[in-house]
Amino acid sequence: MTNLFGLLGLGGRAYGAHSAGVATIGNNVSNVATEGYSRQRVDLNADIVLGGVRADGVYRTEDLLLGMQERDNASSLGFASSSTSALLGLDASLSAIPSSLPESISAFFDGLNALQGAPQDGNRQQDVVQRARSMAEGFSGAANAISSAAENAQLRASMLTGEINQLSATIAASNETLALYDNPTVADQRDLAASRLAELVGGSGRIDPDGQMRFVANGGAVLVDGDRTHPMNVTTNPSDPTSISVTVGSGPSPRDVTTELGAGQLGAEIEFITGTASDSMAQLDQLAFDFATSINAVHTSGQAADGTTGLPMFDIPLTPAGTAAAISVNQTLQDDPSLLATATLGEPAGDIGGVSSMLALRDGLTAAGGTRTATDEAINLLAGVGRLANDAQAAESLHMARGDMLASRRDALSGVSIEEEMLRLSEFQRAAEAASTYVSTIDQMLANLLATL
Repeated sequence: MTNLFGLLGLGGRAYGAHSAGVATIGNNVSNVATEGYSRQRVDLNADIVLGGVRADGVYRTEDLLLGMQERDNASSLGFASSSTSALLGLDASLSAIPSSLPESISAFFDGLNALQGAPQDGNRQQDVVQRARSMAEGFSGAANAISSAAENAQLRASMLTGEINQLSATIAASNETLALYDNPTVADQRDLAASRLAELVGGSGRIDPDGQMRFVANGGAVLVDGDRTHPMNVTTNPSDPTSISVTVGSGPSPRDVTTELGAGQLGAEIEFITGTASDSMAQLDQLAFDFATSINAVHTSGQAADGTTGLPMFDIPLTPAGTAAAISVNQTLQDDPSLLATATLGEPAGDIGGVSSMLALRDGLTAAGGTRTATDEAINLLAGVGRLANDAQAAESLHMARGDMLASRRDALSGVSIEEEMLRLSEFQRAAEAASTYVSTIDQMLANLLATL
């Protein structure tokens, strides 16, 4: 039968266990507004050796599946939000050009239409040349807007890798600490870092049976494995804003993951650089090349007022690449607009065959492989960016709503409820008071026994 000293120890352990419960509740209440904090509970178990109850540490309430769902949604939300920002920025830049591309192309043809009524009017000739210059500047402005947007995306991608590597180091350090002892606060910090890392680069953070988190980016590249990290690096080409390379790992053969990510904020920046910006620039260059080539073909076959064969109206590269940024009006025509080939070759002065042939290109299917007019293709290019931005915004709204739903589920499972904590505090307080009374009683019995002896 347990002696008085054993009973005194039993009461002391009970008081200590319930006091630990009170302390845990105090920690929960103080962290009610702490981001990423998971409610903690004291682990009370019956002591089968000494009897009574003992506190076997503190554990955090968590759901590993829910955590994976949150990280997955954070990955999709990060991709959608960064895509939205980049696309809206490009759309705004293209819209901010003083004369939008469709308007400048239409204005050029309006000038030709006016010139058709008086082909030898010097003022109207000058107006056509000026409108051609404005249109060339519209192409150049659009090319600069796309290049600037891509360069900004390259800069953002480079900055993201710094945070990505820092978060990977945080997870690895947390793994190292948790391998030594269970610390709910460190586990919270690790989960918070993993959620942010998923938002930045996609992928998943898996908790292995040994309690260590292994974070794998989309495509399978390992960023964190226990207490080891594999750094991510970004390489950009200053001369090509639509180029970017992302690798994981150090040493002579790092893994190229540029085309693998496809998620998170970094994946969105890569997609914008190599997808939207690259495609938009190629489409713009092709439009500028096709338009200038078709105008030049007609203009060089015409005749100027002085009887000479027409010159190329636009100076462009030999291939589409870079045409939008490089296109310019022939300097000879700028210096002497009377050299516009307004007549058909061999016809007398005043003939309008040349200008009529150029004006006919307004409705000609000269762009997009012979499927659209130049104006329609310019509208399609700008509208395409807008459509992508709208789609990205819709995806962002969807994942924000899903994130709110998952956060509510997490709060219900792991969040701190003041009402619930106060109820449990009352329970622990009464249990601690009972244990204190029990210890006092045993102590008095022991004092009486000693006095008797």
